[in-house]
Amino acid sequence: MSDAQAPSSLCDADGNRLSAQFSIVPDEDGQFSLLFESAGGPKRNRDYGEALGIALERLGRAHATLTRIEVVSREALARPLNERTVEPEGYKLPLALMGVEDYLDLRKKIGAGVAKTAQRRVAKKSSSGNSQKRLRLVLRFKPELTPEIQALVRVIERAPKYDTQPLLTSTSQDAARTGTKRASASNGQGFEQDVQTKLAVEEYAMRQAEKHYAQLGWQAHRRDKEKGLGYDIEFTKDKQRLCVEVKGTRTAGARVIVTSNEVEQAHAESERSVLFVVADIKVSEGLICSGGQVSLYERWDPKAREKLLMVKDYWYELPKEGGMHYAIGSESKSGDQGGS
Repeated sequence: MSDAQAPSSLCDADGNRLSAQFSIVPDEDGQFSLLFESAGGPKRNRDYGEALGIALERLGRAHATLTRIEVVSREALARPLNERTVEPEGYKLPLALMGVEDYLDLRKKIGAGVAKTAQRRVAKKSSSGNSQKRLRLVLRFKPELTPEIQALVRVIERAPKYDTQPLLTSTSQDAARTGTKRASASNGQGFEQDVQTKLAVEEYAMRQAEKHYAQLGWQAHRRDKEKGLGYDIEFTKDKQRLCVEVKGTRTAGARVIVTSNEVEQAHAESERSVLFVVADIKVSEGLICSGGQVSLYERWDPKAREKLLMVKDYWYELPKEGGMHYAIGSESKSGDQGGS
């Protein structure tokens, strides 16, 4: 564990820095472990529970598999491995974190298991135990999806929306330049391991949204750099106004990632809120984004379909009814024809 990176802390979905420290440790087999520091008193890692849940969800985006959970407090390390290994009730390890439906539940089950594991020998029998001990989460990745250690730290630190790494684009082309790493073939909005690739795909989706509404006479005003606003583009026409949240993905796009702030904003202004998703974006050898399938939902209120939301940052499963759907480059469009 001496090769661990310097401790980091993470931000929630709205960019607020949480009081909880973690570090990434390279293992001998080329994989990684997440060390999550313990909480104690009013100041030490006071956001332990919330931060652990967020870390699990972001590791899911990175396609991590959780193979073992260990309590690694000073007292616990004096015990055999089997006495300090946590088994969360209802979850079988190894666990593919991408497939977890309720990260809050997983975090709570881990906490309950931690409280029962490696208790001090002098603890009272009636004691419920400490659920916020120092942990080691042993992670595994498929060879083609194994990230660099610093990239993995960034994944855990911040929600993708607030990643400010520079993007290299060609202003002479409508398509965005992008990296060559393949996205997951899953149905959901996948985590792009290459930051430039992820941002290029998002930029391509933004341009498609602007093009769509420009054809209907709307003027675009980008708001995606305004932290905490809750949508990406404001469109205006005469005295009308739309708040459009844009999602781009190389997957089939059956579900997308939305932050709590985006959910609250859409709910508060549902009459003018729009979700614009571009899925199945193709990447050529020339580093060009092209194609894609648009799904557009006007008067978007995700809280009206809360059963489609899963934890913060939320997975939002796209409704199977309603909305407008069309392939980029095609003439025909199906579904609602709003926005005119």
